[in-house]
Amino acid sequence: MTPLDAINQHRYTYFGFKDVSTADHPYQYLPALCYSDNLTNWNVVQYYPELGNCGAQSVAKIGSWYYVIATGYLMRTKNFVDFDKLDNPLDKQSEFKHVWAPEIFADINGNYHVAYCANKEDSEVTGFDLYVADMTADGQLSKLQQKITFYDGQLGNVRQIDPSIVLYKGIYYLATSGDYLYSATNYLGPYQRVKTNFTPTPQFYGDQWCGNDGWTEAPELVKDGNFLRLFSDMPAKHGYVYRSANLSDLGTWSARSQTVCVDFDMRHGCFMVNPNVEPALYKAEISYNNKFDPAMTIKALHNDQVVPLTCYERTGFQYQYANNQTNQIQFNAYDDGSPSWPMIQVESIITFNDDWFVVKNIQPTIQGSDIVQVTAIQYVNSQIATIHQYNTQQGTLTMRPDDILKYWLNDSTVNPNNKFTYNVVGSFESHRVENLGNGSGKDMLSKITELWPSAIIYPQKNQINVVSADAFTKPTQKRIDYIRDTSEIQMTQDSTSIVNMVRCIGATKQSDTSTAATDSGGVQLTESETTQTTGTNRTAEFQADAKKYLGVPYKWGGHDKSNPYAGMDCSGFVSQVYYDFGVNVPPQTVQMEPYFYQVSDPRCGDVGFYGPHGSTHHICLMLDANTMIYEPEPGEVCKIAPVSSYPPDWYARNNNIQAKINQQKTATVDNANITFTDNYQSGTYNGEEQYYFDPFMVIDNDSIDAWGPYPATSDLQDDRFTDADAMRAYAKTQLSPDPTISIVVTLNSNAKPIAGEQVRLNIQPRHYSTNVTVVGWTWYPFDPTQGTQITYDNLPATILNNRATMRTLADVEKMARTALANIPQVFYSSEDPTAKHNVKNGAIWVKPINQETGGDAKHADG
Repeated sequence: MTPLDAINQHRYTYFGFKDVSTADHPYQYLPALCYSDNLTNWNVVQYYPELGNCGAQSVAKIGSWYYVIATGYLMRTKNFVDFDKLDNPLDKQSEFKHVWAPEIFADINGNYHVAYCANKEDSEVTGFDLYVADMTADGQLSKLQQKITFYDGQLGNVRQIDPSIVLYKGIYYLATSGDYLYSATNYLGPYQRVKTNFTPTPQFYGDQWCGNDGWTEAPELVKDGNFLRLFSDMPAKHGYVYRSANLSDLGTWSARSQTVCVDFDMRHGCFMVNPNVEPALYKAEISYNNKFDPAMTIKALHNDQVVPLTCYERTGFQYQYANNQTNQIQFNAYDDGSPSWPMIQVESIITFNDDWFVVKNIQPTIQGSDIVQVTAIQYVNSQIATIHQYNTQQGTLTMRPDDILKYWLNDSTVNPNNKFTYNVVGSFESHRVENLGNGSGKDMLSKITELWPSAIIYPQKNQINVVSADAFTKPTQKRIDYIRDTSEIQMTQDSTSIVNMVRCIGATKQSDTSTAATDSGGVQLTESETTQTTGTNRTAEFQADAKKYLGVPYKWGGHDKSNPYAGMDCSGFVSQVYYDFGVNVPPQTVQMEPYFYQVSDPRCGDVGFYGPHGSTHHICLMLDANTMIYEPEPGEVCKIAPVSSYPPDWYARNNNIQAKINQQKTATVDNANITFTDNYQSGTYNGEEQYYFDPFMVIDNDSIDAWGPYPATSDLQDDRFTDADAMRAYAKTQLSPDPTISIVVTLNSNAKPIAGEQVRLNIQPRHYSTNVTVVGWTWYPFDPTQGTQITYDNLPATILNNRATMRTLADVEKMARTALANIPQVFYSSEDPTAKHNVKNGAIWVKPINQETGGDAKHADG
């Protein structure tokens, strides 16, 4: 590949250097050109030893020439092979001791300039200022010392070097060493600081070193479609990192990502963008917008009319989210006389918070009341099970998440009219997949989370975003202080997910152990087949477990896993039996549907749904193809009945429960016997199935020492593996050696949460501090009296080994509850709170006033 091929055929090109310094010869550079399509992974095209010790390059294409300026260099080229050196007067300014990091930029009129830093002292740390020189279209420099200025108080006590300037919508943005960002309406200033959600990291404060190796220099601002990229060189680590911001919000930036070039760490250079090549990164950009638009709309099924949603009570409206689990809104609706009330129907689509939610459940709040409770589930979560890929890619395939998504969603017969779109964000290793297909869209997503357990499925409208854990986490400078920002902190430890030992069984092969006869004459061959069965069939055990609940009364909404005999409804019963066998499914029929796929041959462990897809209202559990067990209705108890007495509308299967029930493996072994006459010596043949390697155990001894033994409930059996070491390495990634730990924080406000946001949690009364990441919430967007409940995790498991920390968190919970007990209850509602709440003495009831009449409003929305 030639350098021009790289520039013309790829989205991004880097022209910088490989650091070849030694202790005796520091600051030695080998210029290099690299390309990439995703900003992260880079490939070398060519090195340029003939250019000498050229570093800190900047490139601008003017006409047919690429102009290159660097510390001590000015040249031009048409092909990045042959270079013409030009006169560079910047280095001839005798009053300057150091002239560094020149960079070309264009102004609002299309004229070119060069920004650079220089000082008049011998020091390489202090005394630097920023300057601009004018540049003609043929590379001539003039007016060399136009000084860049700043508003008073905007600079701070830091070294101003390595300027990078970019123009957007008439505003000049300037980045300097340490990732300081400024803006001005003139390229010479005066500049003012741009507030960002990250902290700058300069090498020096005044003449004092920063004290750590995380400092950055050589920033490069690069416009890339709708985004601005900020590249920064981390010399003490692995070279260039980058972060991104949408051009509409340059205060909110992503976390840093590391550039990776196999041959060397990419250092101070420049980046070019080819707008004619579609970037791999654009599809991976997700907008985590923290701005909230309170307007909502609703559209009924089979109705093209979209109307504002107004028939809801603001108090109690809540948005519930948990990574890979819950994504729904819930509210009370009433007849307010608006067009939106008749549209409160199942399968209606509500637009809320720039997302889509499908109404799945409507039920009265009080008998005889016109107020109904509405539950709407995020569009992807609700509808993904409605598509099905009936084809299968046979064989063992090496894939990443985008390959799995493509197989379903790029097939127009499966995903007509692009009902769903997709993005893959972050880096994922390849895994082997066998016989991909023949499943619903829910199976597609389940396959992804099975192979990449740390992946987060984060849907937006009809778009499926599959995000790596690293990309999902968005570090910020925010912090939450107890008790200034939060009134309650609660820590949860869950050891039910611990798995620290598992038996591994790999692939099998046919083995021929035959011995041949010594002569061919007089031989008679008798063939036969023998069926060998290994493993256990737990059908009877599953049936017995389900039958132990016979006689348990039907209780609407009942699904208490700790006390199932208190009563269950139909879906709670199925969820309970699955739970007994180590498989978790939600206890509501509509929410259950995505965990199953439709079948026509029901067997033990399958379920029968009543009602159409997306609107099921009842469920039974199959004991066999003709017998069901179920919780019928209020006033009755769990019972067994023939399927023919109440046939389901459709049957469905969950592969996880089937794997638990039937762990048998059956193989057919070919056998033969050879008989002979005269002097012939007999031969035998036995073809049988053998393993490539003997089954073995993978054990995490540290976990066992800490928590005791927790073996997996079933073997890890995977026919992809013919090498024991490869399977051992894979098995280690499937263990869960520590309890899951989460902290639920109730804020003192109803602030909008952001998925994946990382904040600093400070508990000053106990001098405890740690980074935590948002993985879920309950948010009351319209009720300022209800604090947002945010679930954080990513706490280190070692926190449980620290008794002092445990006491700290326990003490904080106690302190919070004591404080809460002394805070009066506040109810913001149009209805008397005593009808629905346990109201204590001293409670405050804030009742909205109808602004038109000044009187009471039957259903005021606040």
